[in-house]
Amino acid sequence: MSESYISDINSLLDRYIKEKEIGDEIYPILEGLLGEVEKLNLEAYEKIDETFLKANKQEDMSNFLYFHSIRNLRLTTLKIIDQFKLAKAQLLNPIVAKNLKQFINFYVKFLFFLKIIQEETFPKVDLISKELEKFRTSAKEYSFLCNTNEELRYDNIKHKDFRELINSLKDIKIESTH
Repeated sequence: MSESYISDINSLLDRYIKEKEIGDEIYPILEGLLGEVEKLNLEAYEKIDETFLKANKQEDMSNFLYFHSIRNLRLTTLKIIDQFKLAKAQLLNPIVAKNLKQFINFYVKFLFFLKIIQEETFPKVDLISKELEKFRTSAKEYSFLCNTNEELRYDNIKHKDFRELINSLKDIKIESTH
């Protein structure tokens, strides 16, 4: 992803804001972003699959947070796409275009952060946690953070299955290591 790519997104969003109408040109761009995130997700899954639960607890936490960060980026991307579709159908532009225009820098910064951190064997938990929190705060501010129902829908998880999982976790007794 180059600076010209981001410039193209911003130019397109500027046009949507000015014309108060969303066109279809945004969807290939957003799908391209989703493709970048899904590629990163696959690479992370393969890396985590090789090391998860084979390392110490700190490294396991690092792997989990990294994977969770990519998941948040993926879910946010899906919500952005849906918001543009909804805005176009319900003539809600330029709100969604304005929100993405303000949010895109946070999004790209977080995507690059995850790509860079991927090169580290076990990135620092505090660093990942801090960047994830900043990303989620920004996503929430611009209405791109998924709620639980959206997360379940995007992950193709049925509410019934989710409730069963939560109930089964309640039954597990975790022994203290202190």
